[in-house]
Amino acid sequence: MPPCPDARPVAVLTGATGQDAPLLAALLRSGGRRVVGVARPGRESAVMASAFDAVVPVALDDAAAITALVRHWRPDRVFHLAGCNFAATDARAAAASADDYLAVNARPVAHFLEAIRRHAPEARFFHAASCHVFGRPAVSPQDEETPIAPVTLYGASKAAGLHLCRAYREQHGCFAVGGILYNHESPARPASFITARLARAAARAAAGGDGHVEVRDLDALVDWGAAEDYVRAFCLALDAGAPDDFIIATGEGRTVRAFAEAAFAVVGLDWRDWVRADGPRPGPRAQPYIGDSSRLRARTGWAPRIAFASLVSMMVHAHSVAGAGGGAPLTRKDAP
Repeated sequence: MPPCPDARPVAVLTGATGQDAPLLAALLRSGGRRVVGVARPGRESAVMASAFDAVVPVALDDAAAITALVRHWRPDRVFHLAGCNFAATDARAAAASADDYLAVNARPVAHFLEAIRRHAPEARFFHAASCHVFGRPAVSPQDEETPIAPVTLYGASKAAGLHLCRAYREQHGCFAVGGILYNHESPARPASFITARLARAAARAAAGGDGHVEVRDLDALVDWGAAEDYVRAFCLALDAGAPDDFIIATGEGRTVRAFAEAAFAVVGLDWRDWVRADGPRPGPRAQPYIGDSSRLRARTGWAPRIAFASLVSMMVHAHSVAGAGGGAPLTRKDAP
């Protein structure tokens, strides 16, 4: 396959069907890059094609296919955003094996870094890891020095990718960044996430439908940020003077109760009329996942821009418009 004649720099993004990739693509294209979205073969139709300059099917567990991708496009930025992660209540989570997680979360990191080392040595690589690499942390908030001790297959596979970034930095001098991501939301969040379920329930209730929703633990504390802020952090991390690992988080913990209250307040309803909790899990409550992003802020100047209330409002509004078939949005008390 001959090299592409267009002289603009190229960014390659895996996870093209996910929440973050279209947002990141818009940011990169606004800066003059062509953006190539990578989708699992057979999933190209699920990609928002207009967000990318090209969409290519690549099996992420295929080292030869990834090498061919890097050799053809010669990217200067690669963002590995694809992730295998099933909600705890999803039946697929119980059936998923270690190999399922490694095939998406870890082995592609090795394949991309090796291809970059051999064929695009100036390229900078970003691996989207997760706060779940910390397992059951002894402290909160966590920073980059918090011990990596995953207790789930998802966390272990994301940690493997993080270690690979570190190894390629040390052994081969690759510009490989490990982003340790905390919960980040947008209107594109799938329904398996509690935030999307609460936003959708509020929109349904306001439209006169069944807005009742069950949650597991109203007191669970979560560091919720906006995906739009996070993808900006991805870019800034790769623009830093030297590669490193970076916590990407707001540093502010809010309960599920607070999210429910904010979501129903957007449409002028009392969340207590609609939300039912099963109660917290038995046993002592673990330290919450809350991130200290001081390193990222100090080295890049990054800071979140979208307030929590505005984020929740955007999500409820998006579900109200979708539920109305694209009609007029509901009146909102807290427009972003």
